[in-house]
Amino acid sequence: MNIQHFHGVPPLYTNTFLIITNAKHGIIIDAAAEPETYLKALDEAGATLTHILQTHGHFDHVGAVASLKKATGCKVYMDKIDAEGSQLLPLTPDVITDEWPANGELVIDELRFEIYRTPGHTKGGVCLSCYGLLFSGDTLFAGSCGRTDFEGGLLAAAHAASALILKRGQSHLCEPCRRILALLEACGGKRLRVARRTEFRLSHDVLSPPFCAVRAR
Repeated sequence: MNIQHFHGVPPLYTNTFLIITNAKHGIIIDAAAEPETYLKALDEAGATLTHILQTHGHFDHVGAVASLKKATGCKVYMDKIDAEGSQLLPLTPDVITDEWPANGELVIDELRFEIYRTPGHTKGGVCLSCYGLLFSGDTLFAGSCGRTDFEGGLLAAAHAASALILKRGQSHLCEPCRRILALLEACGGKRLRVARRTEFRLSHDVLSPPFCAVRAR
C-alpha cells in the first residue's frame, strides 16, 4: 500500500488522500483536489482509480467526484443522505454508486476499512479506519471538531461521534491531526470556541482511560 496526501483547491485546502493498493488500484478519500492531481499521480504509479470514499458530502470535499467518476468509471461510496444537490451538499444521488456496507466493513484488495457512522458535522458523516489510520473528514480536528451549526448538525450528535471514536482508542487518531484527544461537551451555543482543557468524564461509557476534553462555550 502507498498513500499520498494532497490539499484540495483554495481557499479551504481540504485534506485529501490517494491510496494505491498492492494490486495498483487507486482509492481516493475525499476527492477535494483538482481531478488532474489524482490522474497524474495514478498515471505515475501505473494505477487505476477504482474507488472514491467520501467521509461526507460538503462541497469542499467532493469537487472532483463527478469528473473522476465519468473519466474512470470508479465506484463512489457516500451516505446518500448527504447527496442533496444543494450548494452546501452538491452531489446528487445518481453520482453515488454504493452506500456503506451494513456490516461496517469495506474490503478493497489487501485493505479493510472499518466504517464508523459519525453524524454531527453532516447527517451522513463517517470516519474510515484502515491500516492504523483514521480518516476523520471534518468530524474531528486538533482539539476540536467540525462545525455543527449547519442544518442537521446537532452538537449532541457530534459529541456522541467523538465519544465513539475515543472509545476505539487513541491509536486510531492519526488524521487530520496525529494526536487528537478531543471531546466537546454539549452546550447551547451554535458556535464552538475552546475555553479551556480539563479532565472530564461522561456517562457515554467512555470512562477509561481518562481523556482530555475541550470544553466549549
